Order: sequence, then C-alpha cells, then structure tokens
Amino acid sequence: MAHELATNSRTGRAAMFYVRKDGAPWHTLGEPVEDALTWADASVAAGQDWDAVKTPLQYAMPDGTLRLVARQYAMIRSDTSGLLGMVSDRYQPVQNREMYGFLDRLVDGGELRYHTAGCLKGGRVVWMLAKLPEQIKVVGDDVVDQYLLMTGGHDGKMGIRTLFTPTRVVCWNTLSMALSAADSRRKSGWTFNHTGDMESKLAEARSMLGLARDHFAEFGAKARELAAKDWTELKITTYFERLYPGPKQADTEAAAEKAAEVQAHRDRLRELFDVGVGLAMPGVRGTAWAAYNAVAEHLDHDRPHRARNRRSATQFESSMFGPGRTLKNKALDLALAMS
Repeated sequence: MAHELATNSRTGRAAMFYVRKDGAPWHTLGEPVEDALTWADASVAAGQDWDAVKTPLQYAMPDGTLRLVARQYAMIRSDTSGLLGMVSDRYQPVQNREMYGFLDRLVDGGELRYHTAGCLKGGRVVWMLAKLPEQIKVVGDDVVDQYLLMTGGHDGKMGIRTLFTPTRVVCWNTLSMALSAADSRRKSGWTFNHTGDMESKLAEARSMLGLARDHFAEFGAKARELAAKDWTELKITTYFERLYPGPKQADTEAAAEKAAEVQAHRDRLRELFDVGVGLAMPGVRGTAWAAYNAVAEHLDHDRPHRARNRRSATQFESSMFGPGRTLKNKALDLALAMS
C-alpha cells in the first residue's frame, strides 16, 4: 500500500530496524538489531542498502521502435527495479549512504547513535532516527530523550532535511515543536549540503548538533512551563475543542457524522488526560503538560485505522512527517498560549 513502510526484499519484513535494548517502537514493525552499528550494518537492517538509479525514459512507436523521452528520467531502485519517481534531466540523485554514512565518525565518538531507520512508499522516502546522549528532565521522573529525524527522498519531490524530535521515555510519545523562524534554515529543519569532502560534512553535522541542543533546551523550558500549570476542567475542555473543532453546520448527514467523529476524539483525549501512560505521575497529573501529552499519545498510538500493520505504518508516517506532527506543533503552541 502506498502509505505503508516498504518491505525489505531480503527478510520480507517491514523495511525498518530498531535497537533491541530500547524496545520496539510502532508495534514491533521492522528488524531488531544490537547497539553501536555502523551505517553499513544499519542500512542492511533498514532495507536501505540499494542505489537510486537515474534511467532514461523511452516510449514505443506504433511500429515497435523505441524513442527517448526528452529531458525526462525514471528513478529506479537497483535491487528491485521498483519505480521511485519521474525526474528531469537536471535532477542529481543522492544515495542513502551519502545521506547518513558520514555520521559514523560522530557515532564512534559517542555524539549520537543510530537508533531506527527505514523506507516508506517503496523507497521513495528514506529516514533515520539518531539518538543524542543527553536527556531533558521535565518534572520528577518524567524525562524526554532527544532524537534527530533525518529524511530524504528519491522521487524528485522531497529534499534532505533533519527534524528535531523529542520523545517521552515513559510512553514513547514523539513530541514536536515548530522551529523558530528567526533562522531561515530552522523553519522546516536543517538541510544538509551533501557536496564537499568528509571533513566539511562532519563540520556541518556538528553545527547541526549544536543547533539541535539549543532547540532541545528551548523545548525543555517550554515543557517545564507546561508542567508547572494546573488546568481547570473548563480549560481542558476548551483546549481539546480548539484542537478538534466541530463542523460549522450540522444540518446534513455528513456534518452530523463529522460532529460525532470530532466528539469521539475529544472524549478520547479527555480520557487520556486522566489515564494516559505516565500522565498520573507526580507533577504531571492535571497539568498543561498532561493535556499536551494526551494529544501526542492519541496521535501516536490509538488513532483508528483498518488493519494493524497499515495502522502502525500510517500512524508512524503521520506522526513523524505529516499531519500528526503538524497537529502536535499546534497542540504545543496552543497549550503554551493558554497557560
């Protein structure tokens, strides 16, 4: 299916690995591996050990002869010959090993470690989650790990960038904070320059780590601010209603169905506010931080989909790249504004 994790052609499992000792995120999809991998090892487990090949397009004439399509190429996977996308003659592919492999030196030095990686949409999108050694202490025993989500595409539509992804340890909620617009590179994340020698790439990666630490420090301050705010029942209700607004008109069958769907989301969020994983912890219960994490848990773990593996893969894609991440940004901004 178009929105699922791709399949590893060797193992038949989802094209994804995760570090065994940290547990299996996203409902055990993928291949468990041991710690301290090089990218060469990790790419095999993640199903990323292939090249994106730029191939001329041809078309058949009525008499059977083949002609080239001017200035148009197909991007093909070298291992399966699967089609990744259509690109122009100006498009220059960047291979998976070029996106991440140069980070091995940072892994060897303990500055980060490969944690999870995989392929989406048949390999059109590849991603890697790297973990920094530091943690954010929010309140009491509630801590947040720091991850870098690095993504790239082979379909000519998606650039290569890094998103900063805090993850709450107690529940594996992936949290999110929109980057400051003060630096144009921070509006959507960090974009790597994949030209140049190894030393220049490492210098840029270390600059990215410095920016990441600043970002996580800012996120930690905002998380502690939310944890210090006890919310009334009225504020809790208003918060969830603003995140899931109802239809403006409810005089049609479709509008009535939409209103019922919205109310189901609100009811579930209110339930999670009281019983969500880790939301009864001292210092967390009843706070704006609990309300925000109720939203994150709902988006990451229990939004309904038709089939288990499809649900897991679709939720992962939404939470890390798509509408789920956007809504978590909105939820954090709104919680701060209401506190």
